[in-house]
Amino acid sequence: MEQHGAEVGLIGAAMRQRTVKLSEEEWEAKLREISPGEFGGDTKSGDWETWSPTDKAGHKPKPLLLQPNIKDPNNPTWSDYLTPETQGRNLFILGAGESALQFAKYFDNELVYGINWTPKWFIPTFLQIMDAKVYEAMVNTATRRWSEPKTQLVISKWLSRNHPCNAKSHLLWNMIHPALKKNRDTQRFAETPDETTWWAPNSLYPALNIAHWFKPRRIILVGFDMGGRHFFGDGRAVGAAGRYLAQKDGLGDRLRYIRDELEKRGNIIRQVGETSMDIFKHCDTMEEALDG
Repeated sequence: MEQHGAEVGLIGAAMRQRTVKLSEEEWEAKLREISPGEFGGDTKSGDWETWSPTDKAGHKPKPLLLQPNIKDPNNPTWSDYLTPETQGRNLFILGAGESALQFAKYFDNELVYGINWTPKWFIPTFLQIMDAKVYEAMVNTATRRWSEPKTQLVISKWLSRNHPCNAKSHLLWNMIHPALKKNRDTQRFAETPDETTWWAPNSLYPALNIAHWFKPRRIILVGFDMGGRHFFGDGRAVGAAGRYLAQKDGLGDRLRYIRDELEKRGNIIRQVGETSMDIFKHCDTMEEALDG
């Protein structure tokens, strides 16, 4: 045992001798080498450019904000929201891609299901968060964002149990966590909020499954560029390093699975805006996505 410890110590010392501490400039250069061209624009400059989405789009959307008759305001349920007011309508699922900026006017008075960074631009009808880092940035340290009328937060039960967040007033859903190796590759579709969604390494997957519960007229995907800049600028500014379909744990196959399950149940899915994702029917214009 002592000999083993000594060997480990020698190995650790040898590794430390080989470790080279990079300067800030060298580190930035390494980051730019990770995914060259992923973010568009002048990525070689080292500048993590950001901007005001409202200024860039020329419009700050004002989607439908719901104030349903919730029985217990501290514990909203899906039945509070899955009502005739929300069902049978177009449901816009908003990613963070820069292409979303050109469609700003179409979100007014509509159901907008935002994902992660949407409040950097506007308050959506619903805001889904899976990542503790995003929750901290968008909710815990930005409480003024949630003054009435407000978005309805949607978070996973795993996040509510395992990270310091105030789970009250959140809509919860249950998904298979990747740590559960025996179940993470078992395909499943959640017909209702009482069932568990499959896991995928991207927030779009559960958003699509959850969209089914609203019995939407159409599901419109906007801002899922899967590469390029975000609607607020270079995604690396918030640690969104741009690992997409080719790099992420079978994401493409999982999205194709959820697409097929949704379409078997009569859902119509359309995607607009520039994208590297060739999974959903793509439309050149929003008018085509809404009616074509």
